[in-house]
Formats: sequence, structure tokens, C-alpha cells
Amino acid sequence: VTITGTGTMAPIYLEIPINALYKVNLGSSKLLLFAGPYIGIGVLGKSKMTYTATGLPAGETLSSLGLNDESADIKYGTSNNSDIKRTDFGLNMGAGIEINNFQFRVQYGLGLANIDPTGSSDSEMKNSVIGISVGYKFGHKTKKST
Repeated sequence: VTITGTGTMAPIYLEIPINALYKVNLGSSKLLLFAGPYIGIGVLGKSKMTYTATGLPAGETLSSLGLNDESADIKYGTSNNSDIKRTDFGLNMGAGIEINNFQFRVQYGLGLANIDPTGSSDSEMKNSVIGISVGYKFGHKTKKST
């Protein structure tokens, strides 16, 4: 008999970045390059546990063994009954393009904090984030060369 449990978490963090931005003029557009640290605060999220089995005796099911798929809200904190720590920090970097008042950017965030709630050196959990954003700059006037 083989029983496998797979757990997944989908945390939602509010991230506050402090980026240095470098713009390269490409004529009618600008290349954007940025990097810097961030701090993140966990606000929402879901955790899910699913079970599979092979070789169960006839008449046995995962349910009869007390193993039912589960979904729950993530519990943030630092105690043993918490799923992950609420606070995260790390580095982010990215690139984009600015055309007139529009910005299109992609970024990658590398979590440096161990968000394992027990803080054990034996187990380590870190966030990795890929982001895509579109922005519009209100009140920005494009300079015209003469």
C-alpha cells in the first residue's frame, strides 16, 4: 500500500518595494531597469492537501482511513499550528518599457526570509515571485524636441 499526500499553499502578500530605477532613452520609448529590496506582509491565501493511494485492499478507501482532501485559509504566524510566517523580505529585479504615458514591466522577486513558522534550520521555505504589470502615468507630459 502506498499513500501519498501532497500539500500546496498559495499565499497572497502585500509587497512594498524600494527600487532604484534606470531609464535608457530609445527614441520614442524608454527601457526601464530596476532592482531593490522589498518587504512583504501576508494578508490572505489558501492551503490545500490532496491524497492518492495505490494498492489499497478491496473495500478500503482513503475516506475510510480518515484521509480526505482538505482546503483551508492559510494561518499566518510563528507558532507550531501556523502554516507560514506573515513577514517576508527579499530582493526584486525587473525590466520594462515606457511608451508615452504607458509602462509595461516584468519582475522577479527572490525571497530571502525563511517563512517556515518554526524557524527550523532543517526545513526552509522561501517565496519566489514573478510579476507582470501595466501602468499609466497621469499628468506626465511627453517632451517634444524641436
